[in-house]
Amino acid sequence: MLSPLAPSLVLGLLALPVLQAASADESGTAAASDLARLSAQGWRPIDAVAVQAGDRIVTQREVMEALKAREAEATSQSELEKLLSESLETTVLDRLESQAGEDLQELSPDQLGRVIQSNLEDKRRELGTAGFAASLGESGWEGAVVDQTDGFYRYFWRQAVTGSEGFAGRRSTRDPFIRPGVLLNLYEDQKQELAAPTIVRLQVIDLLPAAAGGAEAARELANELAERARGGEDFGALVLEFAANPGNELGVTEPLALRDIGEETVKRFAESQDVDAVSSPIEMRRPDGTLQAILVMKLLARQAGDPAPPFEEPEVQRRLRLGFRSYRERYRLERARTELRRDAYLWFNPEFLPAPLSQAPPTR
Repeated sequence: MLSPLAPSLVLGLLALPVLQAASADESGTAAASDLARLSAQGWRPIDAVAVQAGDRIVTQREVMEALKAREAEATSQSELEKLLSESLETTVLDRLESQAGEDLQELSPDQLGRVIQSNLEDKRRELGTAGFAASLGESGWEGAVVDQTDGFYRYFWRQAVTGSEGFAGRRSTRDPFIRPGVLLNLYEDQKQELAAPTIVRLQVIDLLPAAAGGAEAARELANELAERARGGEDFGALVLEFAANPGNELGVTEPLALRDIGEETVKRFAESQDVDAVSSPIEMRRPDGTLQAILVMKLLARQAGDPAPPFEEPEVQRRLRLGFRSYRERYRLERARTELRRDAYLWFNPEFLPAPLSQAPPTR
């Protein structure tokens, strides 16, 4: 797991009625001294500041709770630190979006409070008293109100920056229309995706150089197997005898969309040869150029796809419009998030975060 909490971290939140916060240039030694003095008086730390985002803080507990849901994905300390950075970035953006949404003043605090009160009461009726209490968890009613308030403010801000329908009946400040010319250009660009793809199935013998006695030996064996298959030997028997990974289907692949095959040599073979044709050896290489495997393939089946439906069909235009609107909203949202993060005050606690975040100076 991550390194244990450093003493100076806990000065962000203490179980104290009043605590003078340490200034940005205060040394860690002074912070530790203050903590020791307070501990001697019987006070105990309850959490730690990980980040200040605008006028809000993000605590260590919040970051670790966000990380916990994804922790199983990490298989090393470096991967865990990467997930920590991603979880922290998400939490920081949530804070900044909430503050930006609050600044829009879409609803007064009283109006928003009534909406949230109604939502929580509806949830209580739906879940029952016991179920509702369990759903609140340790944060309780107040925590649920804070979460819903932040959620509404994020919603207001996202609606504003993406050009979606304004909240409370307000008109969008963004152009919501997609011009016919834009739609037609999109159709021309995406004709291949709109068409039903050609589907192929292959049977594969994969030879690993190490198992075959080296690259040259693997090439010789691959050429020999291709000739034997073309001479009429059963391809499945050759797979079973020589393939490194024959699988349960004797090297037969799942149906593959021809356009999705990434290896160009394999795609050309599957596209141009007749069914039952056997390929010449195909060398597969790693990104660094070293030989990974040599393949010999048989084309078992190829089913031609259908061309894209005409642009004039209403369903085609509906799909294009939905796809373009979704893309445009994602683009606007990401651009606005970049600007929001750039313009906000951010301070990352160097004793909690992995590099390079821990090395970032405060912004603004």
